[in-house]
Amino acid sequence: YYIEKHIKPKFGTVAIDELSLGMIHSATKTLKPTVIRKTVEKLNSIIEYAQAKGLIDVANVLQGKVSNFGEAPRKVKRFLTMIELQDLLPKFVNSSLPEQYKCLTLLLLLTGQRKNEILRSKWSEVDWNNKTLSIAPERVKTERLRKDKAMAHIVFLCPTALELLRTMQAATGNHEKI
Repeated sequence: YYIEKHIKPKFGTVAIDELSLGMIHSATKTLKPTVIRKTVEKLNSIIEYAQAKGLIDVANVLQGKVSNFGEAPRKVKRFLTMIELQDLLPKFVNSSLPEQYKCLTLLLLLTGQRKNEILRSKWSEVDWNNKTLSIAPERVKTERLRKDKAMAHIVFLCPTALELLRTMQAATGNHEKI
């Protein structure tokens, strides 16, 4: 679709060594951002394929520049507002979801950690006395270093998080992981 609708009509007669970023910007400026991005990605794929097959021997003008076309990537909203939480929590707690899912989801909300950082945690990493969870460096996405050595990420646990962990521990029995 993108080849027939957007690439062939605008670039079908252009020699590959004459293709420029300016031409691509000019030809796609009237399109919607998502269509621009998908069209440019497809054009980039065509050029890379032709290079890999030895059909052309020119530099790809789009190499490393595809993300510069169309709408700039949006940052992901990684938080809920108080109003959203006030609306969500009563519905969530009263839902028919299994208790273990409710506990895990609430624990994620309370700690602000990534799902895999909590799911792969071990009970031995919970320090009940100091009310902390120590996440091993290999499971932390954003590595922390001290003297070029990776450090564990320490998560301080509020009373509600500790209560949820106790509930989860009772449910998991002798399993090593949370």
